[in-house]
Amino acid sequence: MNIRTTLTALSLALAAASTFAQGTTAPVVPPVAGAASKAPNMDAREKYQDKRIDKGVASGEISQHEAKRLKKEQRAIDRAQKRAEADGQVTDKERARIDRMQDKASKDIHRQRHDEQKAKPPVDGGVPKQ
Repeated sequence: MNIRTTLTALSLALAAASTFAQGTTAPVVPPVAGAASKAPNMDAREKYQDKRIDKGVASGEISQHEAKRLKKEQRAIDRAQKRAEADGQVTDKERARIDRMQDKASKDIHRQRHDEQKAKPPVDGGVPKQ
């Protein structure tokens, strides 16, 4: 009886192990260490910052001169993005650099919109010429 119990337990253990082995999948490995694909929020954030600049000009919080400088900063970020994407992948290091540039630009926009300078709202709708 002892051998019969042992063989039954062993066969049940093997059956359970084979069922478990069939249910597992291979671990997911990132394609390249240190690389990441472009996140869609990079472009969305840039568009949002452009809108903030345009709203500031329209309300008179940002002068035409300040808007030109802020738009120039946005173009520099855009160039950095294009350089980072040129090889097909945006690495974590490149993404961090672009994020820092966007953080600085966001602070600059906030600072210009909330300083004590006031510009007359332009008649043409407030969009600066590039």
